[in-house]
Amino acid sequence: MEAVSDIERAKRLVQGGDPDAAFDILDEILKENPNDVPALLMATSIMDKARRLTAAYQYAKRVADLAPNSSASWTNLGRISGQLYQDREAEAAFKKAIELSNKPRERTLCYSNLAGHYVTAGKWEVGKQYALKAIELDENNHKAHGNLGIAKLALGEWSDGWEHYGHILGSEYRKLIKYRAKDEPEWKGEAGSKVVVYGEQGLGDELSFASMIPDAVKRAGKIIIDCDERLESLFKRSFPGAKVYGTRWKKEAQWDDEDQDPDHSISVGQLGTIFRTKASDFDGEPYLIPEKERHFMWHEYFKTKHKPVIGIAWSGGLDWTGKRYRKWDLKQLQPIFDAVDAHWVCLQYKDATAEIEAFKGAAIHQYKFATLSKDYDDTAGLVSACDLVIC
Repeated sequence: MEAVSDIERAKRLVQGGDPDAAFDILDEILKENPNDVPALLMATSIMDKARRLTAAYQYAKRVADLAPNSSASWTNLGRISGQLYQDREAEAAFKKAIELSNKPRERTLCYSNLAGHYVTAGKWEVGKQYALKAIELDENNHKAHGNLGIAKLALGEWSDGWEHYGHILGSEYRKLIKYRAKDEPEWKGEAGSKVVVYGEQGLGDELSFASMIPDAVKRAGKIIIDCDERLESLFKRSFPGAKVYGTRWKKEAQWDDEDQDPDHSISVGQLGTIFRTKASDFDGEPYLIPEKERHFMWHEYFKTKHKPVIGIAWSGGLDWTGKRYRKWDLKQLQPIFDAVDAHWVCLQYKDATAEIEAFKGAAIHQYKFATLSKDYDDTAGLVSACDLVIC
């Protein structure tokens, strides 16, 4: 009973934001009994949240060894294995969890996790089928809807895709923000409305989804953009019909009085539900306008190279957002380097000095003051002066 009480205390500490103190309690339990499954399970969760995935994996493996007939044990192992890109092990663990699950809630979780696994691996159709199985058991499972939405969008099923993708708005993956005390409704495309469009997820998502802002400006009475501060100057120039504030991450933002009581708000990704419901809606038109002076500076400088200027980016993402699937090795690009006598420009958003110095296949030039800048006008000016971008 004492161990259970200690574990409950550890749970409360985790929920209260003190995982270190929680782990100290678990450590004492495990000193007495290194095979205590509840303690090992919680230790897995703590290590996972701390992004110490290799440690989490060892705890998860031990739990599966000690409790091989528990669906939760295999779900736990599948989740951690997937984050470490141990794809075969993750797939096998999730399927084992399904085999052992005997409650609808457990089975729903298993199907949803397996759907997420296949979606992350780019196996859209398979992921779609498992997401549908999860939703069949629990139509309110937002994670399953989100996985189904991503799979459908990847397959070009735009209207349904956006609808299901919207289910994860308000989760840890997609923030839901409100701007007035009355809790304004989400914009559904009503003409003449005063609408706040706010950024979400990573900077790349915010830039990509911004292709829909010109459509929103044409439809609404007034568009107010709440974006990452690194995009403020670029967005002000690119979307002159909107009011732009670079306050997305600021707890206290000073907005003009006239902008503080919107009729509606909408995340920039949700604009797809209104403006990108069929393939022909993607017009491919440029929508970002670089600053003339910065473009001119790079254009004139690159003229001195007397050869094509090609920007390259070869990796992106984080460990838990498919990083391993979103990269090239520079050696894989060797045929391109050999085929074109170009001035190669690094467009990595993180410092790539070590990789560039280690690679001997071509001279790659990194202009850090542009690509690592806190003002994306610097980056846009550089990119706009390139003859080609490969990423």
